[in-house]
Amino acid sequence: QATLGGYILRDRLWFFGGYRTIPSTTNAFTTNTTSEAFTTTTTEDRWQFKIRGALTSSHTFDASYLEYDATINNRAGLPAGDLLATNGQRGDPRSMTSITYQGILGTSTFLDAMATDKNAEIISGGSPDAGDPFLWSTPGNWVYNNHWWDATDPSVRDNRTASVNLSHSLDGGGALQHMLQGGVQYVESTTAGDNRQSATGYNLFAFTQSFNPRMGANDVIFDLLPGEAQRWVATDLRAENEITNTALYLQDTIDWNRFRFDLGVRYDIYRGKTTGVQAFDLDFNDISPRIGVTYNVTSTVQLLGTYGKYVGRFNDNWAQSATGVSSAPREVYTYGGPALIGATRDQIQAAIRNDELWTLSGLVGDPSFPTTWVGNDTESPYTNEYNLSIRTALPRSTGFAALTYTNRQYENLMTAFVGLACTDFGLCEGAGDYAPLPGNRQTDTTVWTNDPRATRDYDALTLQLDYRPTGRMILGGNWTWSETKGSYEGEALNQPASGSPHGNREREFPIEFAAPYGYLNPHVEHRANLYTTYRFDFSSFGSLSTSAILNFETGRVWSRTASVPRSVETLYASRPTTTYVHFFDGRGNNNFDNVWSLDVAGRYSLPLFRGVAPFVKFSVANVTNNDTLTSFQTTGQAVPVTNADGTISHYEWAPTGNCGPADQPSRSCTGFGRIRGQQDYQLPRRFLASVGIQF
Repeated sequence: QATLGGYILRDRLWFFGGYRTIPSTTNAFTTNTTSEAFTTTTTEDRWQFKIRGALTSSHTFDASYLEYDATINNRAGLPAGDLLATNGQRGDPRSMTSITYQGILGTSTFLDAMATDKNAEIISGGSPDAGDPFLWSTPGNWVYNNHWWDATDPSVRDNRTASVNLSHSLDGGGALQHMLQGGVQYVESTTAGDNRQSATGYNLFAFTQSFNPRMGANDVIFDLLPGEAQRWVATDLRAENEITNTALYLQDTIDWNRFRFDLGVRYDIYRGKTTGVQAFDLDFNDISPRIGVTYNVTSTVQLLGTYGKYVGRFNDNWAQSATGVSSAPREVYTYGGPALIGATRDQIQAAIRNDELWTLSGLVGDPSFPTTWVGNDTESPYTNEYNLSIRTALPRSTGFAALTYTNRQYENLMTAFVGLACTDFGLCEGAGDYAPLPGNRQTDTTVWTNDPRATRDYDALTLQLDYRPTGRMILGGNWTWSETKGSYEGEALNQPASGSPHGNREREFPIEFAAPYGYLNPHVEHRANLYTTYRFDFSSFGSLSTSAILNFETGRVWSRTASVPRSVETLYASRPTTTYVHFFDGRGNNNFDNVWSLDVAGRYSLPLFRGVAPFVKFSVANVTNNDTLTSFQTTGQAVPVTNADGTISHYEWAPTGNCGPADQPSRSCTGFGRIRGQQDYQLPRRFLASVGIQF
């Protein structure tokens, strides 16, 4: 890396430039079914240029440009079931331009403004010369035969922003002081690209356990059963979504004796449109109040309470699912051919390309046959947040301690209502319950909108301590107890804004077992960090700064889930899946192991002359090389329990494979308890060293 900077006009205009290239790095992985080793190679380059000007001492501006490019070769993307799925290439070219201005307009008035322009693409995919990719969704989206995406169809993620903020202080006389702030913010988000799921244009999506990839005599073999797999055929859309958010805000900070009041309000205006496909018109407004009260009990003890409403950004994915932009527009077919047991890759490949074996069951993102809509009265989700804290300074100005309680309540959460959306839920956008398909066929209409039944809540209690008994030593730490509960995860890996089971052909399963209230995936009950630093001063021989941090975290939660057959509701136009994910013992009631680690570092600096000081720094992360197992395969299966007459009474959960809940996780497990690779362990011990010159 290299940097260069200096003045162009002394005391008026400065510049800075930097370039960095990161040597190629490799990471080792193991395929899930074939247990073959493969490595991915990553390269990265970036450069930046900045210019800063001072028109006068009261008016300054900054302009910068950043360009970044990273590429990954031999990439799996989704978890690779075999070595053929590791042929993916990925590129992430990005550039960003920003301009800022700050000006003092008077003794009590300050103005700042900013504008940015970001251009970003995600280029990812396999080879068009390889076979069609197969995805087995039941254990966790394992891919076989080829990388899953198409590198010739980049996903565009551009945005532009602008803001102006004006601050003015006002003396109210005596102990009354005001700080008024007001301004406007503008954000424009643009997404484009089809997000084609295959470089060949065809995909196999197997969504039940019965696909069962396994090692045969020489290679992986598969079972393809009628009604339990889909064929995706990509369509060419090439359209663009644009969502804008304009916000006006005003805030007054009032200092009065021992009190401080923060009173504010924000008004958001959302608009959205799409070019090239069916109409998408987003149009709603929302008001968000913000209130804060601070009371100084003494000169060292302070009480603070706040309330704020925060309107979330309207996620592009909700619009894209309606218009097809970036949401993989495709024709969806259901397999209706003969049962193929122990089929080879070539046999599965031949079945995918045989049109006579597939029946059209749905369309995604086809502008001629729209099937998905955004509800007419849809608004962004929002959060009500409450905070209450007490803070105190330690004696003799040696630090501080703080105790804070936080409560967040998420409202207006979004989900997709599929199947009788008009009849069951009053969502009659588009064509009502059914949308037409080619050949006088029809499918269920999908409507994205807010669902009051979807819940998500967060509570936390945090203790912070920072103690500095001398100028050379710091002792401190923080501890957080938290609880994240609800019935709505809302997103999954590589699936932002993916909704929930609520409303998804809901007549076919009990919603209380498909979306139970409990601990959500982000839930971590306890987190703690203890740290210390100490500086040794050797006078003219330099100084040595040492530090250590002890980290602790409660193990993540997991649930006993398995696919259970859905009941049949004949009023639905189609049945893309015949099962649903059933929670057998509630949500998040099981934990992986707790995690802890100790990190240490030392930095020695030797001053030479006029502020020039070479230094060397050495760090060790996870000194004890703690290898806690942070996760493992939790795959289970639904076992039917029958009545005396042979009918099914109910289903019970049982581990899949040859390892059970009481067994130790192991690579020899074929299902539950299987260690999938190094990503299931805490990061191992790492040594880091750097040498430089400070001046």
